[in-house]
Amino acid sequence: MDRTVEQIQAKVSAGLLPRQAPVKTWGGFGSDRPCDGCDEPILPNEVEYEVDFEDSPSIRLHAACYEAWQQLVLPGPVAAHRAAG
Repeated sequence: MDRTVEQIQAKVSAGLLPRQAPVKTWGGFGSDRPCDGCDEPILPNEVEYEVDFEDSPSIRLHAACYEAWQQLVLPGPVAAHRAAG
């Protein structure tokens, strides 16, 4: 298991990242804010995902952290479809 997946899994298990499906997901350029997955800044030349939830605060993730979070929280065809689309 790679470091990114381990970090995301630990945060999901600890309740620091949501386990529910998002209401909306936005993608764009990084804003220098820290990634909620790995705690590293998301630089302006990197993709940043802002993920909104109905009952939880929004989270910001690097592309790799977002993919790892999706695979843990939304396993199966839903995650594969979202990652592709």
